[in-house]
Amino acid sequence: MKKEQMINLGKKVSFVVAFAVFSAGADTGRIRCMADTYLQSDGTQFIDTELYVTTNMSIEVEFEPEIDGTVRYLFGSYGDGSTMAYGLFLQNRKICFVHGTRASAGWSNTGDAGVITAPARYKATYSLADRSILMYTGDSWQFNNWGVKLKDPGIETNNCTLGIFANHISSSQTGDWFKGKVYSFRVYDKGTLVRDMVPYGRGAVTGLLDRCSGKVYVNGRSGAHPFVLGTDSGYVRSYRTKRSGQYLDTGYYVNPQTKIEVDFAMMDTSTAQQRILGADNVSGLNLGLWVSSNKKFAYCCSDSASDSTETDVTVTGARCTFTLDVAAGTATLVQNGTTEHSGTVASSRTQTATTSLRLFGEAVTNGTGAVVLQNPSSVRIYGVRIWNGATLVRNYVPRFANDQEGLFDTVNNALKVADLSGLSATGKYRLGYGGDIECTSADAYLESSGAQALSTGVTLSLLTRLEIDCSLLDFAGTQYLFGTGAGGGHNGLYHQLGSTRSLLMCVRNSSGGNNWPWLANNINLSHIKVTMDFKNAKGTMTSPWSSSANLSLPSGELGDTYNLWVMARNGGDYASARLYSFSVYNDDELVHDYIPCASNGVAGVWDRVGKRFLANCRSADGKGFTLGGAGVSGGGMVFTEHPQSCRLSRGHVATLTAFAPGAMGYQWLKNGQVIAGAIGQTLEVPYEKGCATDTYQCISHYAIFGYGVSNEARIENLPAGAVIIFR
Repeated sequence: MKKEQMINLGKKVSFVVAFAVFSAGADTGRIRCMADTYLQSDGTQFIDTELYVTTNMSIEVEFEPEIDGTVRYLFGSYGDGSTMAYGLFLQNRKICFVHGTRASAGWSNTGDAGVITAPARYKATYSLADRSILMYTGDSWQFNNWGVKLKDPGIETNNCTLGIFANHISSSQTGDWFKGKVYSFRVYDKGTLVRDMVPYGRGAVTGLLDRCSGKVYVNGRSGAHPFVLGTDSGYVRSYRTKRSGQYLDTGYYVNPQTKIEVDFAMMDTSTAQQRILGADNVSGLNLGLWVSSNKKFAYCCSDSASDSTETDVTVTGARCTFTLDVAAGTATLVQNGTTEHSGTVASSRTQTATTSLRLFGEAVTNGTGAVVLQNPSSVRIYGVRIWNGATLVRNYVPRFANDQEGLFDTVNNALKVADLSGLSATGKYRLGYGGDIECTSADAYLESSGAQALSTGVTLSLLTRLEIDCSLLDFAGTQYLFGTGAGGGHNGLYHQLGSTRSLLMCVRNSSGGNNWPWLANNINLSHIKVTMDFKNAKGTMTSPWSSSANLSLPSGELGDTYNLWVMARNGGDYASARLYSFSVYNDDELVHDYIPCASNGVAGVWDRVGKRFLANCRSADGKGFTLGGAGVSGGGMVFTEHPQSCRLSRGHVATLTAFAPGAMGYQWLKNGQVIAGAIGQTLEVPYEKGCATDTYQCISHYAIFGYGVSNEARIENLPAGAVIIFR
């Protein structure tokens, strides 16, 4: 399956890019679009775009404002003298805009219908070219559409550069600083993209990266706090009408000991009887959360289908958390971080439901005993947790895995996808703007086939703490996930195949004594996180289960001062495994923090503390490590090598090459269309008849930072008989 995303390359035409899935598996997750990442200001920052705006230009911005009564400019320039004035700002909880000249400006706002009552994400298109402004909010940007005509300024240019997060009042002054988040900022000049600015961060540097020029724009106010770079939480969204309903079957039957917590936001706030979750029955425990006919949140939990509670909370698009504790008989609804409802549920909770709990709708048993799915909802679900008594039995987080989008249950290590049984329509859930809610550097992995290793140069001491996030892929023989030494003296973490599959730690002291406390028997392929703490003589492991072991370190210094290796120990015992991250602490101070990375086409790890790249240290294995998973945290979007234009004569082939540091994969385009299977750094272009000139570009893929776009290469196919002589 391929994912599709609209990309604008600075022309009037947008096209669809098919994102190939580079690897599959339950540990694969990714953020699907750049708009997931935001740059947040606290009212003290300002970015100078260095761009003088004219009446030929249009501005597009996606943002989420903080709410107060102060005038706060998202962007704009008031200019000097009687120059052209323009901008978008907030005042009195309304989105406003200015247009015209400084001497005679036109001021407009969204009116009372557009008063902001809760944080929301907006998109604005402010076009000086056709003197129009459009505002949208909502998941599909189809709510609050104002086709207001801007005033003709009568002046073609502004003598101050365009400011973001503030108004450029004059050539020497800025003011009315914005508070909130910016997801993207674009400027078009006569339809050509001249600024394509997206959130960017590397180390202490945060700002907006212009993908047109590759320049990073940072806070221009001296003494102010730097911007904050963040990523929205992921969610899975369901459309009530577009796909005729989607349901997720939890497989769990609600009983009197159940507790449910759902983190959600409504997309459709005007339609009644939308069920966020439900398990209704002809007989048995009836449970649900829905939108009432009064557009209020309502819920029920009893043996009677008619016993329900309508809250005083009006349905909005704000993020909510609903907690229903059947055993305690309580229900709580939190919206925007504030408890807006706290109530009780009926006391006759004596039975177990006869249908399993559904999300994005409800399951009802009709008179013939068949289960009918109904009352679908348009809702975003960020996460769901279900307890049976004190035991957590379901923990759902958004996840893209095995080429499918759905909610991943971390308790049972299973992905739940759309259930459309009984419906004629087809469809799937769509991952929302945050992609995988756990999309961090640990989503990318470095895979060893059992022939590679990393040599860290680290020497262990009694103050060392080692933390590894990994997965075992094979259980043959003895395999070290990390270790030191050779022969009989060594420290480390390894797997040993004996009568049982055992994960062990090994510690050797200066007098030659060893001990091998085990962490787990009959270990499987699950994702594991292990800590080996010499300072506190303790070893721990977490996975779908949890286990620990006391190392009982002997007194005196460690008897092993060899170099620490990862995926092996010096001298052998190489592991077939995946490494997600590896950290080294000295006296509780982080001194090395390794994450998967690619450098000049070589897979390895990047030490975020020591600023050093490590690759396979075994020359005997020419293949090296394999890099897979979601992406690499910190990867830039700027191509350092672009495909080059050339002319081709009959019988010749051109090889185009592109490279973007940190990219997890590539996709080539020809004349704006995806070339199927062209996902490498190079592309061979054969001569084509017809004397046409074709354009080629490369798209780079990332996790945190979305995608990047290379320069165009123009390939001119010469007429037959023409010869190119290369000197």
